[in-house]
Amino acid sequence: LKILQSNTTIPIIIVDSQNNILQTHNLDIPDRHGEQFLQKKLQSLKEKQQVIEIYIDKDTYQYLYYDDSTLLKRLSYFPYIQLGVMLLFLVIAYFALMSSKKAELLMVSVTLAWGSSYLLMKVGLNGIGPFNLIALRFGIAFVFMTLAFLPKFRKLTRATLLKGLLAGVILFLLFTGMVCGVNYTTASTAGFLTSTTVVLVPILESFLKRKLPEKSMVASICIAICGLFLLTATDGLALDKGALLCLMGALFYAIYIIVLDKIAKKEDAFLISIIQLGVASALGAVAMCLFETPSLPTRPV
Repeated sequence: LKILQSNTTIPIIIVDSQNNILQTHNLDIPDRHGEQFLQKKLQSLKEKQQVIEIYIDKDTYQYLYYDDSTLLKRLSYFPYIQLGVMLLFLVIAYFALMSSKKAELLMVSVTLAWGSSYLLMKVGLNGIGPFNLIALRFGIAFVFMTLAFLPKFRKLTRATLLKGLLAGVILFLLFTGMVCGVNYTTASTAGFLTSTTVVLVPILESFLKRKLPEKSMVASICIAICGLFLLTATDGLALDKGALLCLMGALFYAIYIIVLDKIAKKEDAFLISIIQLGVASALGAVAMCLFETPSLPTRPV
């Protein structure tokens, strides 16, 4: 209650049991028709059911109604920003397919989409559960990609479908580790452990090829670990449940890179990437129904 009353951005109206307005905070009340404005504002807050009951004595209660802060209202634009980033990705991908420099353009578009998704994902986790976020994120991407490149599905083969299913399962597992891990550990630990993917890839490849990595590779791995630590672990590392989940995500990310490199050579890599989005979304929806309460984000938190 003290936090709400001392805040300078959360609109507050305090009323008694007879709905008489006792106090207001952080409301721009107009000079004319101020009482009408307050009554309308009070009614809108009641409809949102955001209220705190204040006990005064045995027979006396007051009620504090509050609205979203200015910052939270601004955060409501983030879903539209994410949608805009996705549309921009589709536009860049489309022109990249028509261009002789499609590899470079695709790398730029993927970097743009992936980098911006971290901030949006962190915001989204404040309003919905991790599996709910995975289901929505990949579900929206799958629908848009399918509609944009529907003619390519004419070339869909059984082998492409199976490889897309495999990639989708691994994609779901890596995002489960990453998204759930962020909820249980510090941002520096999550950033460091997720970035160890660049180290895990050559290590896993050495195991697959059954030979020790070259000295130059070992030196590069050590340098990469030191560099990642210096860049991300500014406030120390904590090996907790979240850290283990992030490490699991990094491991599956490394597996994902190696597997995708193998399976995409003889099949349509673009179709595989679209199918994997649908598979990851479906698995996220199943996990959401089993471990969370399915919901849509109705308000920013």
